[in-house]
Amino acid sequence: MKKKLTFACLSLVGSISIGALASCSSSKIPQLNEVDGLYLTYNGVKYTIDETFNDYENTLESAKAYYNALSDIFVQIAVDTTALIENDVNDKVDSFYKTAKDNAATNGTSEKEEIEKAFETEGVSTEQELREKYMLEIKTTENDKTFESDKSLLTFRTDYIDNKSPYVTKHILVKVDATSSNLYDGKISEDNAYKLSNVVLGLASTNTYKNFGEVALRLSDDSSASTYGLISAPMEVTTSFVNEYKLGLYAQDYLFNSKVTDSAMSSDKTNLVERTNMPTKENSKGILDVESVIGNVNRQSDFGTGITADTPSAYGIPVSAAIELANYASTIKSDDNKTVEEASEVNYPRNIIFNHYFNNRSISYIYLDDENSLTQQALSDGTISESKFADLNINLIQYGDYESASEKTTGVTQIGNKKILTDENGHPILVTRAGSSGDSGYEGVHFIVANFDPFESVETQVTTPKSPTDSYDYTTLFEGLTTDQEKVAAVRNDYFNLTIPSLSIDDKTIYNPSLITSITATESKYYNTLAEAVRTALKDTYGSNLEFKKYSTNKQTAVSKGAVIPEDVDALVEKYIAAAILDSNFTQERSLQDSWKSYLQLVDLQQSLSNRILPNECINQFKTNTIVKGGVCDVSK
Repeated sequence: MKKKLTFACLSLVGSISIGALASCSSSKIPQLNEVDGLYLTYNGVKYTIDETFNDYENTLESAKAYYNALSDIFVQIAVDTTALIENDVNDKVDSFYKTAKDNAATNGTSEKEEIEKAFETEGVSTEQELREKYMLEIKTTENDKTFESDKSLLTFRTDYIDNKSPYVTKHILVKVDATSSNLYDGKISEDNAYKLSNVVLGLASTNTYKNFGEVALRLSDDSSASTYGLISAPMEVTTSFVNEYKLGLYAQDYLFNSKVTDSAMSSDKTNLVERTNMPTKENSKGILDVESVIGNVNRQSDFGTGITADTPSAYGIPVSAAIELANYASTIKSDDNKTVEEASEVNYPRNIIFNHYFNNRSISYIYLDDENSLTQQALSDGTISESKFADLNINLIQYGDYESASEKTTGVTQIGNKKILTDENGHPILVTRAGSSGDSGYEGVHFIVANFDPFESVETQVTTPKSPTDSYDYTTLFEGLTTDQEKVAAVRNDYFNLTIPSLSIDDKTIYNPSLITSITATESKYYNTLAEAVRTALKDTYGSNLEFKKYSTNKQTAVSKGAVIPEDVDALVEKYIAAAILDSNFTQERSLQDSWKSYLQLVDLQQSLSNRILPNECINQFKTNTIVKGGVCDVSK
């Protein structure tokens, strides 16, 4: 028998039965167990392979053939044969013969001829084989339904969080006219300037909007505005968000989030680096690293206070810059209402402010510059509230003016630790400039908050499951759990529950913080949508490796029912599965490596061009119409 037929015969096991292999007899049988050819025993029945695998043993073809055969057998064992299934098989067989009879009448052929043709089409030769094929099809469908049930999906959660590293984020997008190539000379419209200003001041106010979600609903240019800025589909390590958004969140956690640490309970920071393939100083392997590029570690300041050595620094956006954006949004002429000579659109004050603070591809935070007169006035009249800012101990730097060769130019200086703008839950609002290409492409500024962060410590919930500062009681959740690691997983898993509130979620003792309850009760119409988002996410826990998860689960069930798999066969199949998963993970890791490289190179390039940003002094020269040809504010040179 040719080798091709050998494997066709083995694949028949999956579609019919193991006994069908008897028709593929050969004098050579692989030594798989004490009984030659035996590779599974169940209910006293011995399943054998009467075909040689001498040329295939311990190869990919052999392993995959065993895997396919065992996979189907495990399904047959795992799903009990019920009367309903038997009836479904009988109905399918009856339908098979009826179709053959009808075809015979239509084609003027004999029923026997049509039955033989139909057998061939089905890949079988007897009615018994046909019944076994239908039985497997029905059981496979039932097995798939079991895997997609809520009960089953909820068991995926630990693997989901470990494999996918999901963030649940809310964000506000302000689309701008600046193009992706405008790294230092972006140009935005008057409307863009007003929108950016309104978003920042809306987030910083306690009077205009109640929370981040309301600002998103009213002002965001993203489709998530209708869900109060919440992106219901979790952002996972495989999600194709723009790098500034996705990798920016990873970098924020690694560099600036004090809640992400390694402890005895969990190695969150270590896991963060490993799962996201982040290039740090320790593992950058010759490419740019996160500390140096995004964290600005050991970067030299151009003027003012030197940047603190070995301390990660983010870019700061003074809240007064948002006020100035509105003040200058419509300014396109000098103070005496004349066209400014030697000026272009880049010289418009709104664009100078935009390029200094909002055109940054790296990580930025809005800070309270309460020494500024504009900010002081905004605090005084209630335009902004100091309560919206928190001291998160993040070192800030920004672009400013300094003297170089007897003229002002742009350079980086340290601002230090300032109060940073947060949402109503105290989460820092990350600001970054990003865009995408294609038919649905856009350019814009993102304001991002992580509602759920898989790397933030949950030790407080574990050590103090019920405390005065945390109104939700985790005590019941921990019943039956003995280790801290189990409790950490339980807290994180519970965020992805499927419980739809029937009462007000203001009662925090009843409803825990979760994806479903991340939108308030007044928007409860979204509860079912969010529950479905959880289901969809959990279904994709294993991605293309889901079949291996099914195999493992069905194998455990089969073994519990008495199936015995020889060690040699089991080891061979497990090696095949491990190799397939490794290959899939390698592809994912390679993609992440390329994304990190592209992201860091872009930020590094933008930083190297920062001295081309027009200094703030150019705003005064524009207003007074004193731009000198060939001077620092002349962009035509």
